[in-house]
Amino acid sequence: MVNFNLLKNIINPKKILEKHNFFIKASDAAIISEQFKSVDEEQQKNWTNLMQDQGIVDHPFDYEQVTQTVTKFGPARASIDKYHDFILGPGFYVQTGDKRADQLLEDINIQLGMYDLFSRVLKGGLPLGTIVVELSTDEKTKTINGTKIVSPNTVYIKKDDKGNVIGVIQKLGRTQEPVDLPLDTTALFTFNKMPGKVYGEGIMYCVMSTINEILEIRKHMLTMIRRKANSPIVATLGGQFGDKFVEPAAGDVTSMGKELETLTNKTEYAVDYATSLKVLDFGPVAEKFSYVLNNAWEMFYVSMQIPEVLMGKGNIAEGLGDVQMDAFQRRVVSLREEFEKVAEESIYRKILDANGFNHLKPEI
Repeated sequence: MVNFNLLKNIINPKKILEKHNFFIKASDAAIISEQFKSVDEEQQKNWTNLMQDQGIVDHPFDYEQVTQTVTKFGPARASIDKYHDFILGPGFYVQTGDKRADQLLEDINIQLGMYDLFSRVLKGGLPLGTIVVELSTDEKTKTINGTKIVSPNTVYIKKDDKGNVIGVIQKLGRTQEPVDLPLDTTALFTFNKMPGKVYGEGIMYCVMSTINEILEIRKHMLTMIRRKANSPIVATLGGQFGDKFVEPAAGDVTSMGKELETLTNKTEYAVDYATSLKVLDFGPVAEKFSYVLNNAWEMFYVSMQIPEVLMGKGNIAEGLGDVQMDAFQRRVVSLREEFEKVAEESIYRKILDANGFNHLKPEI
């Protein structure tokens, strides 16, 4: 996993706190917020002793570590942004084949800010693999009137003896009782879900070890550059000159050493024939790390399944580039289908049912 001591040493960003308000109207805020059972993430403690007798499944990996990596490691963030832009960037619309239902869903998208919601779902769900959206409904019409993303670090999935997902809970700290989030009031998004698993693995977990290698290599490389970046001057005093041997006095050597200690870019020297000044060149120090670092970056792009050219790197033939782009777009379609399936069934299906369009099927 990623060594965060390296992340702190190499990258030390300021902490940025973002507070989002997902309510549609100020007047409806109180009614909607009462239906949200999840709580804000404050002073959260890792909950590792999960109650197996209740069928609560632990996270497949450390969500906080992956989140911090995406936040602090630029190429990881850029990779997530690339997938986000290709999946959602062009925008979307929902159609059912019925003009009234289509207009209803279009109004809901505007009213609830669904594009912004789905944008945050992708940016949070793609790295971690699992993200939950809590839904509130109008008491009279039973249609969805509010959404809220629950902090992934606090969400755990419950399953029965047969491995079927039966619910979602939120747990903060070791002493607080878990909060039940029923499946009929939530939308459970999973990305890159493996057979027999209830959580998605996302697209970051498999590349964490490679990121650690990149940071390790860069740390050693920068250390060597800092130590060997300058070109020290070697002064040779005395020597054999024809039949004459000149032996410098001890004071002359000491004096020259002190002169070199105060060397600046404006210093100039005038020496006699018995003094020789040469530059000690350590050669291209960074090139010693080039192969290993390039290999690590190749592993990063392969694991993320992103063509290097999309990240502003790589010099490949046009034909090969077309093949890589086609493969990337197929990967995008696969992830988009995972996302659209949940959005259609867990959100838009409920909106249509609540408004008497049970016979229609929503398609994004």
